[in-house]
Amino acid sequence: MALLLMSKTTDATRIERAFFRVAGVPQTLAYIPSKTDSTRKYFSIVQNHYLALGIKEIRYCDLDQEFNSITLDSIRSSDAIYLAGGFTPYFLEVLRSRQAISLIRELNRTCPIIGVSAGALILGRNLSILFDDSIEGTAAKALSSAD
Repeated sequence: MALLLMSKTTDATRIERAFFRVAGVPQTLAYIPSKTDSTRKYFSIVQNHYLALGIKEIRYCDLDQEFNSITLDSIRSSDAIYLAGGFTPYFLEVLRSRQAISLIRELNRTCPIIGVSAGALILGRNLSILFDDSIEGTAAKALSSAD
């Protein structure tokens, strides 16, 4: 299990290089946005950043509005996963609605996962602080990839 949890991607090159020295530089990275990035504004920033770090292919894997039958296969066949930032409760619901939580847990055994902001929070054990008491419980359970 190799996890890199960050508050933002920009200005983290040194940390990421050290992470890839330990985990290995992946050939493919599945970029999972917290919500659809229809203009690919944030995806383009991340894509250029990781191409410069030596990753050959960054795949846009939308689980929200642009989800299709090959999205989960594209994630599954990637060498690393990138969980983007955004609104954590919405991102968690998107992951749940596509049954991606179990996939990410499974992949975490064999490939590195980078979580940024909301993507980092989701990798934790419990998100109850983000929810009001009326929806606590199953909604507050995160991926439990990190303690």
